[in-house]
Amino acid sequence: MKKLLLLLLLIGMTTPLFPGENSLSLEDKNMLDRLPGNSVGDIGIGSDSTLWIAAGGGIAKSTDFGKTWQIFRHDITDNFPRGSASALQVRGDTVWTATVFDSSTAQGDLSTGGGLARSFDAGSTWTYIPQPVDTTTYVDSMYVAYGDTSVLLNPPTTTNILNVTYDLAFEDSVVWIASWGGGIRRSLDYGNTWQRIPTPMDNMEYLSPNSIPDDYEIRLSSSSEGAEVENQKGFSVVLDGQDVWVGTSGGINHSTDGGLTWRRFHFGNSGISGNWILAAKKQSTAGGREYLWASTGQTFYQGEVSGISVYDYQTGQWRTSKEVRFANNFATSPMTGAVFAATDAGIFKTTDSGYSWEPFGTIYDKETGEPVYGASGSRGMLYSISALVGPSPTAAPERLWIGTTDGLAYTDNEYDWHVLRAFSSTSAEESENFYAYPNPFSPSRHNLLEDDGHVRFQYDMRASGSVTIRVYDFAMEKVADVVVDKSKSPGPASESWNGENLLGDVVANGVYFCKITVNENGQSRTHWTKLLVID
Repeated sequence: MKKLLLLLLLIGMTTPLFPGENSLSLEDKNMLDRLPGNSVGDIGIGSDSTLWIAAGGGIAKSTDFGKTWQIFRHDITDNFPRGSASALQVRGDTVWTATVFDSSTAQGDLSTGGGLARSFDAGSTWTYIPQPVDTTTYVDSMYVAYGDTSVLLNPPTTTNILNVTYDLAFEDSVVWIASWGGGIRRSLDYGNTWQRIPTPMDNMEYLSPNSIPDDYEIRLSSSSEGAEVENQKGFSVVLDGQDVWVGTSGGINHSTDGGLTWRRFHFGNSGISGNWILAAKKQSTAGGREYLWASTGQTFYQGEVSGISVYDYQTGQWRTSKEVRFANNFATSPMTGAVFAATDAGIFKTTDSGYSWEPFGTIYDKETGEPVYGASGSRGMLYSISALVGPSPTAAPERLWIGTTDGLAYTDNEYDWHVLRAFSSTSAEESENFYAYPNPFSPSRHNLLEDDGHVRFQYDMRASGSVTIRVYDFAMEKVADVVVDKSKSPGPASESWNGENLLGDVVANGVYFCKITVNENGQSRTHWTKLLVID
């Protein structure tokens, strides 16, 4: 999986980030002159340096390095699946994606696989592929082919609910998907048909058609004896010819014959730090060395820690490279050999095969000085979700992109960052002149920086001048001075507030009235907006 994450998807699906997030501003209804959404879960590079992202309830591509975006979503794109993108891979003009949405069930809202889509012409046309399931002819159990024999599947997966594809990989007609609830599957005909791929059970280290234990079965739920089945639940997949890696919540599995025989690496038999393999990426260096980088998250075994582990093809050994909150994605530089890890704790870089890692720290937009915020989650703060090294339109040899819950950022020199964010225009006719987002705002969850949440106030400067923003409570008592007579240049602008009052305490839950006074060319204008604080 080259991304996290259910939490991010849920953030994107359930939390309105700002008014009119999905409003389009260009004549073509599928085009947007700004980022389509602030939660960027995955990034890819296609032909002619086309940039692809998973954001805004679907996916989008930019052929001008992020200035404009073409959006692909179920409601505006023919044959595109419903939901937010849960997986994305791009090679040349070929694009594959998978989606997820929530279904209301007797057990509450549950994640549901929305299916897959493929395009062979850079998004001009799409083919919808239903979420792969097993035949509904057999409910309790069935046999599936494995080499020249067959193995028991117990029970088959016959529903899309909890059958969500978290990663995919393809080469020509061969497509692999890793799904929690749907298992590991492979298609040899561009997704028209699928087959289950057996992997070792939790008490096994090897599996081949010639050595199948009598009690072997593919099972995604615990047996009556309580046997764990984590190594059948897919989260990540890497494909390089006959070299295949499949990451699960029971370790990582390696096949060198296209997925027929497997060796399983786990916390108990190798140097990986944990058994939950959220993401993996293969690196081939200019010097001829090959590595497999993996996010090795903590599950439930004593001694596990979340971190980054690396497999050296030359030695055949794993080692834990770094302990860190979950790594969601890796990027490698073909020119320098550097590896970048996008983690819940930020971006890290190594240039010595993972023996040392350099943190990037908080990223600030060079133009505005604003930081990139994180978002709270069950695993801690989610800061960077994806990373990619690609071509740069400048003289720089390459560009590093990162996706976050607070927009898309890039740098050509690893020092100066430029941040692209989604926002609703305040300058267009009939648009709001001033608004706050997210709204409602939670000071403990939204836009986190060093444990402080932040809300943004969006406005527009028609000319150079100054701006003052103040917050008042229901009794119209002043609560905070967000900015006072701050100089600004023409164009869209925003200011952020951490939700603290004049005494430095987080304000109480309730409705607040926010006033902006803009001074331009000797004239003043004032606008108001309401902000709901719910912590």
